Amino acid sequence: MKQQGSGAERFAKRPDPACKFVLIFGEDEGVVSDASETLIAAWQKAEPSTVLTLDEDDVKREPPRLFDALEAVSLLGEGTIIRIRTKGEKLFSLMKEVLEIPEERVPAKLVLLSGTLNTRSKLRTAFEAAPNAAALHLFADSATDMSDLVRQFLTDQKIAIEEEALTFFVAGLPGHRSLANAEMEKLAVYAHNLGRAISVEDVRSLCETNADESARN
Repeated sequence: MKQQGSGAERFAKRPDPACKFVLIFGEDEGVVSDASETLIAAWQKAEPSTVLTLDEDDVKREPPRLFDALEAVSLLGEGTIIRIRTKGEKLFSLMKEVLEIPEERVPAKLVLLSGTLNTRSKLRTAFEAAPNAAALHLFADSATDMSDLVRQFLTDQKIAIEEEALTFFVAGLPGHRSLANAEMEKLAVYAHNLGRAISVEDVRSLCETNADESARN
């Protein structure tokens, strides 16, 4: 199965139960990481599971580590979600074997995170074609995406922001999702117990504070 953009985001929130192996890839590492967290949370909601993060080089050097983790059955009755970050085609041969394991032998789920993969990528093609897998292509945030992201983040934190202040804040954000997430966290800390909606002056003040800290470092 293959999904991209908004379809990939929807899949991460409500994954197909038939897809136990998911490849998430895209040019923005932060967007890919956030989508993986959303997917893992959805899997854990469906079945209590522990998350096992494996190193790409370790599993390439010792493949049995991955296969043992995939086929292990928890004595506590919990599921296992394996997370691996990879680059390019480095794990293609190994993943090809994983995708061919009979379903009844694999109680665990796997999420593989990667950067940009073009349509000729063997890894991407393998996940798209396998009946038990999905390839999710995530795109970098647009200005509208980032505005919606900030608004939802602040709403979840029960923090109000004036529309003009939101526009001003988003305009100053870095294009990378991980860096933008860090700036949103700083804004939330600044607004804690503010007692009113965040204004443009608040955002300006926060930007000045960040600039001063950068200068000192």
